Amino acid sequence: MAEADEKPSSLSAGDLLVSMIGDAASAVLQDDSLSVRNVHDTRTAIRRLRAYLRTFRPLLDLPWLTGLSAELQWYQQSLAPIRDLDVIYKWLDAAKDLADYVDDASAIDAMQDILKGQRNKARHVFIEARSSARGIELLNKLDLLSHEVPLGARASNSVKVFLPLVRKARRELQDAERIMADSPGRSHIHEARIKAKSLRYACEALTPHLGRSVAKIGADAKGIQDRLGGILDNVIACEWLEQNASTDPSVAFSAGKLWVVGMQRWEAARSRLGN
Repeated sequence: MAEADEKPSSLSAGDLLVSMIGDAASAVLQDDSLSVRNVHDTRTAIRRLRAYLRTFRPLLDLPWLTGLSAELQWYQQSLAPIRDLDVIYKWLDAAKDLADYVDDASAIDAMQDILKGQRNKARHVFIEARSSARGIELLNKLDLLSHEVPLGARASNSVKVFLPLVRKARRELQDAERIMADSPGRSHIHEARIKAKSLRYACEALTPHLGRSVAKIGADAKGIQDRLGGILDNVIACEWLEQNASTDPSVAFSAGKLWVVGMQRWEAARSRLGN
């Protein structure tokens, strides 16, 4: 990666870290209605914050960072069941538009009713986690973090100190892509997508300060993230169809047809990754 192709920001690395991490922490604490949009936005804010903590780790206070990263992972995983159910609901919506499945529309409606009930239960489980002592402690830490970011000694350098960290994150993504190409299983695809997310979010935050070369890396990472996300969404939908809809006689036949479509997409995508 070339050095910044625009005049670097006059901010120090620490100034920028305080801004980006503080904003991400504040975003996690926003509206807690748990609507589809809010769940998406909250998970994105958590992912951004975790990406900053992971990618810019050498510039932050290490003992503080280790504990917070683990708690953020727990919080994100607590939201994951709601997000997965929303993904499956949307996946079934798209299936209604397929000409071959016009006759299956009522069965898909019934499956979506099942999803609504499961989402309501998952929502209550998350609310209990958020209201627990662990959840309240994390939210208090995030509130503090939105105003005060513990920095390491290197954070006093100019924003150019971010460049080798971006290079390192890009190498990690390239390594994950090579592993995925050799063995395109779900875990390796998921790991590559995590690396792509981290790189994308870091580059998006740095682009205004480091220029177009960083923006290009971020755009490429987003493309990888989106492509792998679409692949994994098929897996999530197929697992749900197999575990839930296949046991209900009123929707089992339609669910089986949809499962075949999802698995065909999954296998085709895996084959392309391996080439």
